[in-house]
Amino acid sequence: VLDAPELADDFYLNLVDWSSTNVLGVGLGSCVYLWTAHNASVSKLCDLTPSNDTISSVSWVQKGSTLAVGTLAGRLHIYDANTLQLQRTNDGGAGTATLASGGNDNNVCIWDLRGSGRPGAGGSRGAPIAGGEDNIPNDVPVWKFHEHTAAVKALAWDPHVWGILATGGGTQDKHIRFWNVINGTMLQELDMGSQVS
Repeated sequence: VLDAPELADDFYLNLVDWSSTNVLGVGLGSCVYLWTAHNASVSKLCDLTPSNDTISSVSWVQKGSTLAVGTLAGRLHIYDANTLQLQRTNDGGAGTATLASGGNDNNVCIWDLRGSGRPGAGGSRGAPIAGGEDNIPNDVPVWKFHEHTAAVKALAWDPHVWGILATGGGTQDKHIRFWNVINGTMLQELDMGSQVS
């Protein structure tokens, strides 16, 4: 895995992420592999070859064993890395946390992975944790922001204030936008003069 065969040389993909439990998630072509640092073991988490899809991003939930895997077809797969099992799939973007996704459709989607339909109390890295008790998966985003005029190339949670998300637009957009995902409002936008990634 660390030799990285089939690692795409594409500025817009996010194919490597390191977990708080010292596991590296790597997207290679249609597969995601997990490399455990303490013993250098490698596990194949998924292979999307049968669905003719390609990995475009991997991102760990900061405290836990959940890995979000985005694809070029616009799907979001949520895996339990301990069991190597798929937990859920959302088409078009999206458990225990609110998740943000952005893509080539210029949209930012905020997903409630627990199904309550609204983001709730704060979690790690500033990422809000969904507050629902019904535990029914929600396949419709809580919020969908349409303000970017190019692909959304960057997402980052505010590490100090939960529920605040920064998003960056591509070449034709050139803006960083700040969102309050609790009430669905844009707080500020900054023209950076070039794409944000």
